[in-house]
Amino acid sequence: VNLAARLESASEAGRIHVSNETRVALENEFAFEKRGQIDIKGIGKTQSWYLNAQLEKKP
Repeated sequence: VNLAARLESASEAGRIHVSNETRVALENEFAFEKRGQIDIKGIGKTQSWYLNAQLEKKP
């Protein structure tokens, strides 16, 4: 919950801000834009991403 709260507070309005672990889990289904590193209290610096769009499924 702490990570989610930090991502939310560091995000731009209307954007979906996710952790690197989430990006890795969803990288075959969605396009991402690198947001940069953010400092998470108790965790340290971590890479974060904006989710941009769902990828088209290949037939």
